Amino acid sequence: MSPVSDLLSKLFPIKILDKLEKGELNIKPKLLSENKFYKVENGSLYINYAPTYIVQTEKVLKGLISKDDAFLNFNRNKGIETLMEYKDNSSDDVVEFFRGKIPEEDFIILSISKYIKKLYDSNQRSKGDSKRQEIQRWYGQRGLNIYNLYSAKYFENNLRPLYELLADSDNPNFLNDFKEILTIYIDNPSIIFFVSNSKNYDETKKLFDDLVCKNISFGIYRVNIHGINKENIQKILHLVEDYKEQIEREETKYSGDSIMVKLTLKRAEDNCLPQRRGMLAELTV
Repeated sequence: MSPVSDLLSKLFPIKILDKLEKGELNIKPKLLSENKFYKVENGSLYINYAPTYIVQTEKVLKGLISKDDAFLNFNRNKGIETLMEYKDNSSDDVVEFFRGKIPEEDFIILSISKYIKKLYDSNQRSKGDSKRQEIQRWYGQRGLNIYNLYSAKYFENNLRPLYELLADSDNPNFLNDFKEILTIYIDNPSIIFFVSNSKNYDETKKLFDDLVCKNISFGIYRVNIHGINKENIQKILHLVEDYKEQIEREETKYSGDSIMVKLTLKRAEDNCLPQRRGMLAELTV
């Protein structure tokens, strides 16, 4: 018996091992609400990723990368092989920061995203492209969006500072506020506009004009503007004031020293002013 099979035999009963060997079960990590190490449901063997069971779970997952155990079908394991390659070969403070702070499946996608970006950074483009396709196949558009946000450093430059800011505030519901903003980032990356310290107001407005005009060309009339700290909040309020004639609906929410403004623009040709159309032409050349 191989070391992996020996390990599994100590953790699971024979009937489960038989189903694993026959390929009738997929092993997946999951944060189980029940106080037990594993659960079988709908053709999957869920192993608990809660702190109480983290040591056993990671032993199982690391064991699964052994190529000697041919019966373990990696393609049916939702990227666990890739995740473990990442965990064994790299570390990332940004990824680890979000452990336990975001939904478990999102954290797994974030970990795989780190591994994929490493492939691209080391000029392994073909393998990186293949893994990106796998993320979309396993996790749909949400998985691909998380990868894109990670590779563009949104988790590092925007979401981590936001979490830290909210956690230090007096808001007892800061975690709910953070998850709401995170969902907007992941589900609607094309309509997020983040205002940063590195740009003055004129530069910020030009970038915002570009985004609005580009989105309107695709029939998108919504945009969510997000910023952290008082200086950026003032830029956003200024921006909203400059666009007031084009705004159909506005929803503003503050959380500590951060702001999220959800705008729906009027469906009118003049929303994309002539100078903005010129910007769009430059973007699409």
